[in-house]
Amino acid sequence: MIQKNKVELFGRVGYIECKFLENDKASVKTDVLLGIKKDNATGNNDNDWDNFFITFWNTEKRATAEIIAEQIKKGDYIRV
Repeated sequence: MIQKNKVELFGRVGYIECKFLENDKASVKTDVLLGIKKDNATGNNDNDWDNFFITFWNTEKRATAEIIAEQIKKGDYIRV
């Protein structure tokens, strides 16, 4: 049996931007900056974060980018 890799990110939204693009067919793109606090085993710095830039696109069957842009805002915690 083949096993699939699975990655889950849980963090705070630091930036979100939705763009409506004009090209051969209209499309929507939503960019999200997800900040994940690093484990602080040494106790040196409480403000150490890993940042992940995630891009969501609309598909022909589902408006994923628009739904993301409507449902979340800066400061929300999300799991991707």
